[in-house]
Amino acid sequence: MMSSEFSPLLSVVIVNYNSGELLRQSVNSVLDTPLSLEVIVSDNNSSDTSLDRLAEISDGDKRVQLIRNEDNYGFAVAANKAILKSKGKYILLLNPDCIVGKDTLMHMIDVMKDYPNAGMAGCLILNPDGTEQVGCRRLIPTPYRSLKRALNLDRIFRKHPRFQSFNMSGTPLPEGPVSTEAISGAFMCIRRSVLDEIGLLDEKYFLHCEDLDWCMRFRNAGKDILFVPEASAVHYQGTCSKSNPVKVLWYKHIGMVIFYRKFLRERYPLPLMFLVIMSVWARFAILSLPLLIKATFTRSRSEKDVSNVAIGSVPDLSPGNNKLFDPESINKDLLGERVLVTGGSGFIGSRLIKAIGKKTPVSVLSRNETLPAIQGYEGVIDVIQGDLAVHESMPERMFENVDSVIHLASYVHKNKDKEVDENHFTITEDGTRYLIRKAVEAGVKKFVYVSSVKAMGENTDTIADEKTGCKPESPYGISKLTAEKLVLELGKEHGVHVCVLRLPMVYGEGNKGNLPKMIAQIDRRRFPPLPQTHNKRSMVHVDDVVQAILLSITREEANGNVYIVTDGNSYSTYQIYAEIVKSLKGKIPFLKVPVIVFRILSKLGDQIGKMSGRPFLFNSDVFRKLFDSAYYSSDKIQRELGYKPSRTFYSALPDMIEEYRKCQ
Repeated sequence: MMSSEFSPLLSVVIVNYNSGELLRQSVNSVLDTPLSLEVIVSDNNSSDTSLDRLAEISDGDKRVQLIRNEDNYGFAVAANKAILKSKGKYILLLNPDCIVGKDTLMHMIDVMKDYPNAGMAGCLILNPDGTEQVGCRRLIPTPYRSLKRALNLDRIFRKHPRFQSFNMSGTPLPEGPVSTEAISGAFMCIRRSVLDEIGLLDEKYFLHCEDLDWCMRFRNAGKDILFVPEASAVHYQGTCSKSNPVKVLWYKHIGMVIFYRKFLRERYPLPLMFLVIMSVWARFAILSLPLLIKATFTRSRSEKDVSNVAIGSVPDLSPGNNKLFDPESINKDLLGERVLVTGGSGFIGSRLIKAIGKKTPVSVLSRNETLPAIQGYEGVIDVIQGDLAVHESMPERMFENVDSVIHLASYVHKNKDKEVDENHFTITEDGTRYLIRKAVEAGVKKFVYVSSVKAMGENTDTIADEKTGCKPESPYGISKLTAEKLVLELGKEHGVHVCVLRLPMVYGEGNKGNLPKMIAQIDRRRFPPLPQTHNKRSMVHVDDVVQAILLSITREEANGNVYIVTDGNSYSTYQIYAEIVKSLKGKIPFLKVPVIVFRILSKLGDQIGKMSGRPFLFNSDVFRKLFDSAYYSSDKIQRELGYKPSRTFYSALPDMIEEYRKCQ
């Protein structure tokens, strides 16, 4: 239990307004930091599920406090309420859609200690694709600089210092902490002793520019503002503001007017100030007009539902290290071992073998005598011919000198002539039983079984994790769950390192499943225009599946555990559809087919299937895949094994589209 006298080193202040899943992810990333800290969430009367999701991780955690404001008081008022309640020696003002790395906050505190004249510091803020976000290091937008930007002089004369704008994201990153004029309000680490001298945020600002105001006041008091490039955070910019972009735009521009009048009107000639103020409102008119037109003809809700968004495509946020997943950082632990892979010629298997590297001997169980060449793999693969459905076909040498088994092979097809296909039980269940028993007898040390979330059952109304009860609905899911239990039981009984990974839909180049078919149908204009139902479906990139497999076989913490592996995001079917349309350079139809039409067609398809004895092209099963939710959390594997998703569907889609084009 935490003492009532608890005095944290750091107080993290988060102002929340309808930030959905991202609030939970943001707070989770902070709590994962090995620092003495408290988190105070000041909520501006949110109407979404963000506080319910926060409760999933904060209930009973004395480090997390919640302030429920009766109305949307704006950012400055809500932040000040939390700051007044905070106790830390340092205060971090953090946006609810900002995800910090495990070592980022520790590094920021160390920098503040090393630079005693620093009143505040900001880190390198990244977009979800890993690029630097505009505004995380900048100059004060004086009237002259603002005018240069408004006239695009900073773009016309990019290399001329006289025409430099106030945004510095296009300049090279410094090698260490440097003083700057302003940092982003998305991440502001503040020294309390300086805050007591300078004062709280100016509550005249409702949203935007209060951070610039603070930076100006800190600098006027002779305090340094640091930009720290070695520490990083990922910011899903504007997710809390997408529901009413015109209103947000209004607050941003009126904030600039307040800022200019407060700090700069005495420094510049009145005609120049008048011209700048007029330019601000002209800019507002130009930017708001298309938004108003769009709002007239489209639904007010954003196409990418904020409540569904979670972290994904997040680079490694350790200080000075923003690289994506590198298999070499993991598979060095496999050196000197031999690995047997079942299903090695498949989508995941071929990617896994390439990632394992040529320094680790690989055996592959295959029904064929030869294995197709794996692009980019230079090592020697020992192909062992055998069929999981025919145990007599398995050769004695299968487990010779094998230290670890990665079991990917399974039966996934549907027999159109049968409602229940016995192959699911013959191959997936009995085949796994045979394989794990033979592996145990041969003295194999490690066994990783790659399963599916269908072992739990799909169509989840809320986010599911490893503690959620399993209710598989299909023969495939039932056989997978039975195989999981066999692996875990035998591993525990015989002291073998075993681990089970549950995967949702896997995407990426080389996939031959439903997503490539969907891309082809959309490109040929044979796919119906889907409505937005805001369902939530989890997916994972094949490279992150490989990362999870390597972690599960090399980390002792994985032994005896079941992990769900996702890319950290949830996607509605409409989001997937719309993103594919845009990537194919198409236009999303104005008119959508209503859900009720799909439901009626699915019922008709069920009846046709019953009469014909074979499943119809579109039935209730297909309807559920399109419009029901199947939403899962991968927090456990991130927390226990250090798994970090490196790709999202959005970042991977261009490569998938390019691959599709090459095959045409």
